[in-house]
Amino acid sequence: MVWLAWRQFRVQAAAAVVAVTVVVVALVVTRGHLVVTYGLSGPGDLTGFYVWLRLLGTALIGVPAIIGAFWGAPLLAREFEEHTYRMIWTQSITRRRWLATKLAVIGTVTAAVVTVYALVFTWWSTPIDAAGNRIGPASFAQRGVVPIGYALFGLALGTLAGTILRRTLPAMGATLAGFMVVRLFFQKVIRDRLLSAKTVNLGLFGADNTPSWVLSSHTVDA
Repeated sequence: MVWLAWRQFRVQAAAAVVAVTVVVVALVVTRGHLVVTYGLSGPGDLTGFYVWLRLLGTALIGVPAIIGAFWGAPLLAREFEEHTYRMIWTQSITRRRWLATKLAVIGTVTAAVVTVYALVFTWWSTPIDAAGNRIGPASFAQRGVVPIGYALFGLALGTLAGTILRRTLPAMGATLAGFMVVRLFFQKVIRDRLLSAKTVNLGLFGADNTPSWVLSSHTVDA
């Protein structure tokens, strides 16, 4: 069953590995420029081609939604749509084992690919984060384990949508819409409540140089 699941998914897995390999090579080759740019004698700002490389982080935000729509949604929806489930689910392998094996194979590839992408991009962005704000809404979703969690959630959401809707295209659309709703809800409503906010009082011309996520600011008079 593992061999069959891998055989059905190997083209998508190979395409993902090739794409991530290209991204990793580009990040490794250009990382030295970031170290110099954000060093003590550097200008502290990217220009030209390197500005476009930062968009790889923006792409990393969308990767989990794409995985959910193109890998998770068709997993069961296509079986229902093409009626192949009638043959598959009457074999000696139980439905639970079939689904568990398919999810294990796709989930492993998802975790591996996104982990490499996210960790290499986090390493590449270290000089930028040292001079900027890693906890901000944009950067937070591009660093560390956050993209990995979103990717596995997207896969699960897509599988659920395909199970309920039983049509591939509607399931893909529902996955994309549902993922964005959940992600924006978490960013706008939940994230700033995970930890208690810290209140900092500064002078009129004072500046808070710590890389913090500013939730609100206002002037206090006498």
